[in-house]
Amino acid sequence: MNTKPPPRPAVKQAMAIAAQYKDKPGDKAAMMVAAQIRMFWDPHMQKLLRDGIAAGEVDDPVILKAVDLI
Repeated sequence: MNTKPPPRPAVKQAMAIAAQYKDKPGDKAAMMVAAQIRMFWDPHMQKLLRDGIAAGEVDDPVILKAVDLI
């Protein structure tokens, strides 16, 4: 049985954004995800995403690279 809690809302949002760019090459997708997060997310939301990454809630390489680009 998996007792891992569901990802926090900021992680879910990042996954939804990344899904929009799944047809793009990894680096381009990461740049587009990073641009959208930079434009529309306030610093608190970005911190929540980073907290989710630190908690192991994110394994998508596009999101991980996008956060490095923010």
